[in-house]
Amino acid sequence: YSSASRNLFSVFQVICRNCQKEQKADHFFCTSCHYLQDPQQICENLNYFQIFEEKKQFSLDLAVLEQKYHQLQMELHPDKFSSMEEELIAMATHYSTFINQAYKALKDPYARALYILKLEGSEYNEEERILSPRFLNKIFEINEEISEASNYGQLLFLEKQLKQT
Repeated sequence: YSSASRNLFSVFQVICRNCQKEQKADHFFCTSCHYLQDPQQICENLNYFQIFEEKKQFSLDLAVLEQKYHQLQMELHPDKFSSMEEELIAMATHYSTFINQAYKALKDPYARALYILKLEGSEYNEEERILSPRFLNKIFEINEEISEASNYGQLLFLEKQLKQT
């Protein structure tokens, strides 16, 4: 029972390109003939958390995530399919790219938070971010205090004050 053939929590149906059997699209490989499934059908309907069998939540065990990432790459990396037909190599390349994107997004806390917002329908666009005048004024005051600090001790005192707020 490899991680690449595990259940991905999906409920939609696909038809295997090799054996033509219909099955739930909850595996990377066909459950009947073990042929690599069409990544277009699988990846379009899965989120990054499902790929790694993780709950959709901000808190993740990064060591476990990395372990799952390496396991998936071992099973689905295009090099594993290099002696096979071009179609399988192309599908493995698609999966590998998707897994890399998913891992990159989930391992970084900021990217993970943005991805969760996207999944919840609340995408965050940094370019449209509006900062409150009060917040901007506070930042200005802090920068001014830092630039007016005459010694290292004053900077340490400012840092301590900022950490308390």
